[in-house]
Amino acid sequence: MNPKELKEAMESLGFDKESPTIYQIVVDITNSELGKGKGITLEQFKKAITDKLGDLKTKEGIKRVFDLFIDNPNQNAINLDTLKKITKDLGDNMRDDELQDMLKHACKDETNLTFDEFYDIMTKKSFP
Repeated sequence: MNPKELKEAMESLGFDKESPTIYQIVVDITNSELGKGKGITLEQFKKAITDKLGDLKTKEGIKRVFDLFIDNPNQNAINLDTLKKITKDLGDNMRDDELQDMLKHACKDETNLTFDEFYDIMTKKSFP
């Protein structure tokens, strides 16, 4: 798989090619030893994505995914603005009221999704 095919694969999975996260994954893979020469295999691609996004079987991996959504180092929760950016990066144009409804059902204070709440949702331990 060459860089062009990698970008096309990410787009076919529904990721917005303008997403900074996706762009950085493609750049990292392309510039790594994996991306030099003939390209990368499917197994190398899956490993690179897991390394970048985290292993969803561990709390640390889920924390890495959560941290990808947080741009501001002083921010410790996903709020409406963050959620709007995430959905835009993923190519979805949800309305503010729809996003607010998601937050209302996902977090205790109805406006800020903390890591603990995110973790519970990701591991399906609870959903407020």
